[in-house]
Amino acid sequence: SGDGGGIYVYDATPQLYNVVITGNSTGMDAYAMPGEGGGIYLEQATLTAENVVISSNESMDAGGGIYAFSSTLTLTNSIIEGNISSAYGGGMYASDSTVELSRVKIASNSASMASGGGIYLYDGVTEMVNVYFIENSSSNGTGSLTGGGSLTMTNVTIADSSAATGSNAVSIGSSTTWANVAVVGSNEWGVSSYGSPDISYSNVWCTFNGNYTNMTDPTGTQGNISEEPLYLDSHCTHGSGSVDDSHLTSPSPQVDTGDPSILDPDGSPSDIGHYGGPGGGSWDLDFDGYPEWWQPDDYDHASYPA
Repeated sequence: SGDGGGIYVYDATPQLYNVVITGNSTGMDAYAMPGEGGGIYLEQATLTAENVVISSNESMDAGGGIYAFSSTLTLTNSIIEGNISSAYGGGMYASDSTVELSRVKIASNSASMASGGGIYLYDGVTEMVNVYFIENSSSNGTGSLTGGGSLTMTNVTIADSSAATGSNAVSIGSSTTWANVAVVGSNEWGVSSYGSPDISYSNVWCTFNGNYTNMTDPTGTQGNISEEPLYLDSHCTHGSGSVDDSHLTSPSPQVDTGDPSILDPDGSPSDIGHYGGPGGGSWDLDFDGYPEWWQPDDYDHASYPA
């Protein structure tokens, strides 16, 4: 097909629940141009989706998993994994759109010839709460996230990014506000900005070239740190390693050190990362109706029988 290998939406308002969109690809469109949106293509559309898996889709142009132009996308408790784009946004590309992501895992996506292995945002308004980026890559730009437009990120983890030589895990602009964010592991730089983003109560650690570039390093101010997060199962040296279990351990410097105005489900100050904040205890990516264990250390059957 041309645009929208799995689903094509123009000027409509669909809802998707408990759906798997996998193994689709775009071809050339009616104008002999490479198609966009390997899994989903949105134009002037409004899509609400929950408990959705968008995996192993491929786009000849932007948006391996999702392509959104002049649209509104609300995605909750879902997975974007293993998608590939030949241009921007391996997992997702959004332009001039309103995007809301809550409890979304963005894993192992890649942009082979441009930036934003996980997500590429161009203008628009985006809010991410409890989002987990893991092992996203680009061979020609930013590994995990390129964030243009207005971007708000709260309780987000960006781990094990692989970026092009001289690039970074994350690239953001002046209209970015983030709190309780962890950027852990990058084979190049950690965070780059072409402006002055508002970064607070966050942890950037284990980046090969350095934690920040093209901006003032905020470490030591506004609650920002650079310390080993002490996950249950991870290792990282000079930007190389892996996070196999991103739950925090009790001694982690990310426990209870997030924005004090944001509380965890147990009423304590928010942890830094995707298991923190009021939504940290609502993850359910196996879709069985029971929330995942979110508190530090191993699963405790006695205190958390779910």
